[in-house]
Amino acid sequence: MRLALPVFPRRNRSRAFLVWRYRHLLVQLAKRDLTARYKNSVLGVVWSLLHPFLMMLILAVVFSYVGRFNVGIPHYPAFILCGYLPWLFLATSLTTSVRSVVDAANLIHKVAFPREVLPLAIVLSNLVNFLLALVPLLGYLAFSGIAPGPGLFALPAIIGCQALLLAGLSMFLSAANVYARDVGVVLEVALFALFYLCPVFYSPEMILDTVPRAVAGAYFLNPMATLMVLYRSALMGTATPSLDMRIWGATALLASSAACVLGWWFFVWRQRSFVEEL
Repeated sequence: MRLALPVFPRRNRSRAFLVWRYRHLLVQLAKRDLTARYKNSVLGVVWSLLHPFLMMLILAVVFSYVGRFNVGIPHYPAFILCGYLPWLFLATSLTTSVRSVVDAANLIHKVAFPREVLPLAIVLSNLVNFLLALVPLLGYLAFSGIAPGPGLFALPAIIGCQALLLAGLSMFLSAANVYARDVGVVLEVALFALFYLCPVFYSPEMILDTVPRAVAGAYFLNPMATLMVLYRSALMGTATPSLDMRIWGATALLASSAACVLGWWFFVWRQRSFVEEL
């Protein structure tokens, strides 16, 4: 019979402080994920730079000549890339973090540590990938003659906002997957639907011009839709006249912060019985 060490006997200890204490473990797990991702790969980390551009080329061709979504959108390939990179950050973080707790069952049975570091390490490793991919993106924008606007200074805040959102979602999904192993399958379907509910390959003006105002407001309550608009505003200097970026930026920040807090709360609430379930 395996006995698990008691996890955090001092109840008055802050969870955030615990995660900070184990920050070295968090970094090591993130490094392990990055190393495992490109193990035995010929191009290695180059894939994190090459993959978004290959997908941009495919999406630009498909949606330019099949769907004609490029009408009225200057620099359409760059437009897609500025939306696809944040989407890739979201999709890879969630699809890999959903199994982070289940896959670490042996470690959880043997060692006492804040379980939150498992999904957070996945988000951190994907954040590093995302930041690496931003470098060639900025070079591509400069090569295309696209000058970022003053909103570029807000880029760190936008990235931080998305990281908060993904941290909360990854903690929630990884904890839920311990009790219902089909969460990963449901997530794949949800991400497929969400791809079309975010302005990755079409302009948000299409939503604002074709649906009632109330429906458009509900659409942009999706924080990822708003974040993509904010990314394009920062990287390409594009504006969406029908949207007040200050209001929707604050809305995205509040939604991401709420997702982080609620996801963390759910994780802490359920992690007490991880050992019995794994």
